[in-house]
Amino acid sequence: MAKNDITVEEFVKTKVLPEFQPIVGVLRKVLHKYAPDTREFMSYGIPNYKGKRGIAVISPAKTLSATTSGRCWNSTENKNSYVL
Repeated sequence: MAKNDITVEEFVKTKVLPEFQPIVGVLRKVLHKYAPDTREFMSYGIPNYKGKRGIAVISPAKTLSATTSGRCWNSTENKNSYVL
């Protein structure tokens, strides 16, 4: 790990506003539970989640934002959907 690299855990503690840290914690648990093959890693200074392709990133902002690069499902439309 390079000198300026931080872990996802360090990112959450230092870059995510305290009021959003519990939400990020839930997001991480959901991804690990329902997408166990998902890899969590830092890239370009932000947490990334990738399976066979990119699933989500967490970007620091004044409001919490998680973006996806794959398909998104609405849980009311698909009972087997992931909620991000």
